[in-house]
Amino acid sequence: MELKGKRIPVSGKGSRKTNGRKTNRNIYRRNNGKREDAGEHALGREFMGEFINDRDSVKGGRYINGDSQIRKIADGEAGGHGGNVYAAAAAHGLRPEDFCDFSSNINPLGPPPGLLSELKKHLEQEICRYPAPQAAPFRAALARDLGIPEERLLIGNGANELIHLFFLWKRPKKVLIPAPTFSEYARAARLAGAKVEYFRLLPEKAFSKEKLVAQVQMSGSDLIVFCNPNNPTGMYYPRELLEEIALAVAEKGVAVFIDESFFPFTGRSASESFSGSVFRSASGPGSAVSCPVPGAPCSGHSAEPENAGSSCGDLWAVASLTKLWALPGLRLGYLLGPPEGIRSLTENGDPWRVNALAQRAGNYCLFQKQHIRDSLELVKGEREFLLRELEKIDGLKVYPGEANYLLLRGLSGGFSSADLCRKLASRGILIRDASNFPALDRSYFRIAVRPRRENLRLLSALRDYVCGVM
Repeated sequence: MELKGKRIPVSGKGSRKTNGRKTNRNIYRRNNGKREDAGEHALGREFMGEFINDRDSVKGGRYINGDSQIRKIADGEAGGHGGNVYAAAAAHGLRPEDFCDFSSNINPLGPPPGLLSELKKHLEQEICRYPAPQAAPFRAALARDLGIPEERLLIGNGANELIHLFFLWKRPKKVLIPAPTFSEYARAARLAGAKVEYFRLLPEKAFSKEKLVAQVQMSGSDLIVFCNPNNPTGMYYPRELLEEIALAVAEKGVAVFIDESFFPFTGRSASESFSGSVFRSASGPGSAVSCPVPGAPCSGHSAEPENAGSSCGDLWAVASLTKLWALPGLRLGYLLGPPEGIRSLTENGDPWRVNALAQRAGNYCLFQKQHIRDSLELVKGEREFLLRELEKIDGLKVYPGEANYLLLRGLSGGFSSADLCRKLASRGILIRDASNFPALDRSYFRIAVRPRRENLRLLSALRDYVCGVM
């Protein structure tokens, strides 16, 4: 599918307001004097048919309006994400370093050893000159490591920046997004002037490719988003399934956007990733994001022609490097796409979007293979440990995801994830209130996989909470 070059808008033209008052003004509807339940209707569409509309705030099969806590989170400076230790420290009279942060899904071992010293060596010279445009040296090194042509690769200031850049450039009219999933897809789509519609991707429900393809056709969407493994559920969807969806919707002229930021933490080989099969060239040695170990060859990865994904249509993949390498303060990520699309984004975007220290860190981290091996081994072991121990806590349900985080649900009728977050924060423990994810309610929360000592501290606090001693 040929892509036309599109200039990125420099004004807010075409965007629309999406604050809580505007988007929720029609949340309460009446039918014969009764409020409709979102489990039956959502703007006239059957919710059981997997339809949710972004004009309605759908939480766990019900309309929710005016929840001050959810609104405060959603409208906050962090956009409702986790990892805001500074706000927590101010609220609870603690220092940021006093917290065990389970709200942010970052490599529990931190950055590779020696990175700080490497950055200090170059700090004086790097901060007084412009960084390399388009992060060219790092882009070349990463392209070799991924085994993909450089013209298919764009480096960005974190995956989040690239998500927004892509949507502003692509300017889709209607976007189909999972529910629940990472909120930035919907935020970026609305900023670009698109309408958003959701499809169910709950851990309790079996996923139907046929229903999704039918929804694409009925909704008239021109872009579909997938996060794999999904955030916050941790559910992994087989590469073959995503390729089948891509092929099916390509016939309808629909673009596919896959976020594989957490794929490395599954420990799966490159052959099981979407980007590894679609964008990898025949001579590539492996993938820094698709391989269990960046820069190392991956077993079971068959050679494919350079344009292997071209028959699937308009395909894109984004990945964060700050998760695996624990660099959220520096910001680093990449976007994969058709050469003509990447070229247009390159020509119309900021040439210095990636700062010099982030580029320097990226080049250093590419060669820290042992650190990544150690990190993935720790994540696997501690994820299994947390699953076992959490399943022993009465009153909680844990979903067995494959990423470096786990989704949980409180089973008691009065359970409140916001209350749990507040009480844990007072003990210096941060978790992610998942109630502001579309299709989840106040009983859901998410935790990151951390080192054993921190995990034990969290488990103890959770036991105290469900026993009513907190």
